Amino acid sequence: MQRDVVASHIDSGRPVDEEGVEDAFELLHEMNERVRTGIWVGDCFIYNNSSWRLNYCVGGEVLTCISSLKKMHFFSTGVIKSIVAIL
Repeated sequence: MQRDVVASHIDSGRPVDEEGVEDAFELLHEMNERVRTGIWVGDCFIYNNSSWRLNYCVGGEVLTCISSLKKMHFFSTGVIKSIVAIL
């Protein structure tokens, strides 16, 4: 995030909508995948995709942790702590 861009936007009196100040961010990586649930842990994005696979993305590289065969919600505290410990 570029704080100076946000400050300049606010100082100019322009309104800030619910998506924030778009110019303050630079898109580094783009994935063509539907994310059902996700959480940021430092620079790592851990998420369930549309097939309910548990993936993580670091530096634009996506790796699968668990290939689930049924709909599950993986984001409990214990699962996240285990994944972070592995990474």
